[in-house]
Amino acid sequence: MKKNYRKLLLPAAILSSLVLAGCSEKKDCEIPTSHVHKYTKKITDNITITKYLKEEYASFWNYDWNPEYFEITKDDEKFYSFSRNLFKASDNWDYLYALMKSKRDFLEFYYRYTTTETYTETDSEGNHHVRTRTVTHSGWTDDARHRHNTGEVRLGHHRYYSFYVEYHDGKYYKKRSPLVDDIREVLEEYPYTEENCYDIVYDYFNYFPSHLPYLQPEQFDSFQQPDLNNSSIYLDSNKVLKK
Repeated sequence: MKKNYRKLLLPAAILSSLVLAGCSEKKDCEIPTSHVHKYTKKITDNITITKYLKEEYASFWNYDWNPEYFEITKDDEKFYSFSRNLFKASDNWDYLYALMKSKRDFLEFYYRYTTTETYTETDSEGNHHVRTRTVTHSGWTDDARHRHNTGEVRLGHHRYYSFYVEYHDGKYYKKRSPLVDDIREVLEEYPYTEENCYDIVYDYFNYFPSHLPYLQPEQFDSFQQPDLNNSSIYLDSNKVLKK
């Protein structure tokens, strides 16, 4: 894959491994002017992610080369180099809608228990002594019937973000949006995003452990859900996303 060797200053061995890991053979492209090609990544039979890259590899980071292209200026080259990990939301709304549809609220249950373990200790004279110690095991599980559940419950919810790309002082920068329940809330101001464009937030509750198997995420109203009944990229039909 193409890298700016002067800026990265990585050892040749590392650069070589990056090339082998992310890219395939080059395509024969005879377009003389500066341009970017369309690259696509298949997510499902019906959904792909599309982005435009200034590359000529048959496959680049699991995105496949397409002969479709458009010409760019030398200044544009800097932008496409900077934004190669991003894609334009308006070109990939089917993917973003499917992503929100797949990320449902979920419940996790906190467990905690102790065990007694033996270990061998060697003293300064080389003698071995068998000792015991108490070890605490704890964490979160999706098993509502875990025998050591404490009754503490957390409700997990996905919130989404996208990016605005700005240019100043000769460099590009990306600014992440606030987290929102429906990514359409920020796409007008933050039009670029990435594949896993979400964080998980939680709300916490306490119940008797015997009640846990009967809990369902739909019983809680801690979080607002995205409007999945509206499959359009527009939350407000009177507004149009910036192109």
